[in-house]
Amino acid sequence: MKPTIAVRFTLYTILILGFTTACGFIGGSQSRVLGSDSPAPLTGDGWLTCSQACRDRAQCGLAQNFEADVVLLRTDIPDTVGHNMIIGAGEPILIVGSTDIEVARISDPNSRYMARFYQVQVPDRAPAWVAGWCVEQ
Repeated sequence: MKPTIAVRFTLYTILILGFTTACGFIGGSQSRVLGSDSPAPLTGDGWLTCSQACRDRAQCGLAQNFEADVVLLRTDIPDTVGHNMIIGAGEPILIVGSTDIEVARISDPNSRYMARFYQVQVPDRAPAWVAGWCVEQ
């Protein structure tokens, strides 16, 4: 019994999708979100993101108009409080430096851990520091 054209088309489609996925043509170029646990600091181009890790640490959220995510930055020092700059998630940045600092959860000041912060240049803005949980490359 010879398969119908529809069956052959479906099989060929599955075969082609499997091949292109395995070769990385579809879904092969995923970005990576880097936070305090990344092994090496990033440099160069990237963008701001309101990742779940960034959101969980109150470093980003929904803008006041409830239409877009924003990321919180600080121009003077790397820190998780005292932000003085708000940039939309997805905005391009140039990563110009990084540092690891010890931070603690407000709910448990005794739970201290190291977190990576990036000094970034946002087009038409002053350089600022942003938590690594909020940077993608």
